[in-house]
Amino acid sequence: MAHNLITRLGVAAGIVAAAIAFAFLSIISQARMLDEDGRTGEVAGRIQTFGIVGLIGASVALLLLAAYLARYIVIPMRDVTSAAEELAGGDLTVRVREQGDAEPVALAHAFNELASNLQTEQQQTEVALTALAAEKRRIETFHRAGERLAAARDLTELATIALAELMIAAGADSGGLWAVEPDDQRELVLEAAMGVDPAMLPRFLRPDDSPAGRAITTREAVAVDRGKRSELHLPLVVGSRAIGVMSLYRDGTPAFPPSDRDTLLRLAEQVSVGLSNAVSYRSALRAARVNRAVLDATPDPVGLLGSDGELVAHNAAMAEIWRQYPGVDVGGGGGEERDVLELGPRAYSRYAGPVRDDTGERMGRLVVLRDITAERESERLKDEFFALVSHELRTPLTSIIGYLELVCDNDEELSADTNRFLEVVDRNAKRLLRLVGDMLFVAQVEAGRLSLERVALDLGQVLADSVEAARPTAERAGVRIRLETTEVGHIDGDRDRVGQLVDNLVSNALKFTAEGGEVVVAMRAEGGDRVLVAVGDDGMGIPAAEQQHLFERFFRSSTARSRAVPGVGLGLTIVKTIVEAHDGEISLESKEGVGTIVRVLLPLRVEAAA
Repeated sequence: MAHNLITRLGVAAGIVAAAIAFAFLSIISQARMLDEDGRTGEVAGRIQTFGIVGLIGASVALLLLAAYLARYIVIPMRDVTSAAEELAGGDLTVRVREQGDAEPVALAHAFNELASNLQTEQQQTEVALTALAAEKRRIETFHRAGERLAAARDLTELATIALAELMIAAGADSGGLWAVEPDDQRELVLEAAMGVDPAMLPRFLRPDDSPAGRAITTREAVAVDRGKRSELHLPLVVGSRAIGVMSLYRDGTPAFPPSDRDTLLRLAEQVSVGLSNAVSYRSALRAARVNRAVLDATPDPVGLLGSDGELVAHNAAMAEIWRQYPGVDVGGGGGEERDVLELGPRAYSRYAGPVRDDTGERMGRLVVLRDITAERESERLKDEFFALVSHELRTPLTSIIGYLELVCDNDEELSADTNRFLEVVDRNAKRLLRLVGDMLFVAQVEAGRLSLERVALDLGQVLADSVEAARPTAERAGVRIRLETTEVGHIDGDRDRVGQLVDNLVSNALKFTAEGGEVVVAMRAEGGDRVLVAVGDDGMGIPAAEQQHLFERFFRSSTARSRAVPGVGLGLTIVKTIVEAHDGEISLESKEGVGTIVRVLLPLRVEAAA
């Protein structure tokens, strides 16, 4: 542009100079022509002189114009052009002297303003790029740390990765990381150490007055400058719970600046989440190992079945069952079940029931098996033994009682002492015979051979007979016995078994009632189609914790044992068996020191109910 302007100015000056020179040359030429014609020579000389002087003056003026243009226009423009080329080359520090005429000065000033603005923008851009690069490095650090932390599951491994990442980010020389112990949330355990011997760091940390302890307590970073060593303690917090602390150390370098602390705190937040997951994962693994150890130590097969019937979780005993009998249905139906499962030569008591989580959603089906093969065999042998012994005892006992009756029939020939002794023998022989009968009855029930001879039975008469038969015993014990009945019709029952049922209840009531007490036998209709028989006493009562066992074979309450009440614990077992064989129900209500009531509900005959 400057060269074009100079060229144009030169051409313009040349044209002006040529025009002036042409004018003065024309004047000189005219003067010579006049002189040649001899006309007014003096005038011609003057004209010629004027032309020469004018030509010289025009040349000088032209030179002055050229000098002026060069100094105030051309040179400033050339400087601006040169500076613009340098600016275009990237030198933003170039400036132009503001000299020359008004327009060149204005142009130079504008150029300098432009260069200054460009330089300022470049500096701001460099600052922004520097900040952007730093942010990029932070993001890359966060990303790399996040990827490494996400890949770690073990708590110690994650702690080592986290400590390494923050040491790199902080430019630390050494550090340590403490995390909560899953079994004891009150203290922190050293999980990782780098750049320092772990033995030089405390094994356990608790909230205290130490820098790391203050970081745990305040949930804020604690910086310590020890002159030759700087420390930064970062709390690892999830929600409001401190789950760890990280300590970073620098040797011989300046303290950690606040800008670094902000970055490190952000990284610490990321570490806290991963550390919390790792602590939970370790706790879950430990709980799983404990559960597995407990399950495998359990001799009974235990398993959890999924919706497809396959084992989801199991112990070693269940795995062995599954191996021996692949595909066997150990889960049973859909509800809760308690039954016996036969697998080959062995028998298992089975409990199966649905398992639900805390929201009520079904997780599967729990199955617990218990090998009862040996118990079954033992029960079988015991029942056979009872049956055999009872049978072998019953025959001689019957003979003894028969001969006693013959002897007692001739009591005139016997002394009083002999009669008394024989009565004791007869009473105990009959008691032993009843015991043998009870044992035979239980053996028949266990063997499934209990048979009933059902007839239309007047239950009121059975109760009356039983009360009358027990009255002598009650009088000897000083116990009142009372019968309260209403007309209810007949039941469909076995007379001997129903009589045995009532005799056992009355006998028990008398045994547990002290002298001066009372036993009440009552009967009334219940609901129109059933009859209620209740036998109550005001005796010693039975402890609440023992009442659920009263109908088990050979069970005797602590009160019976402590007061030497006679019996072997079969009476209520026989009563319950007879009641259930007659499609009835039995219940018991007792309170220590107050007494006991046993209630039996039996169905009436259909004709009577109609």
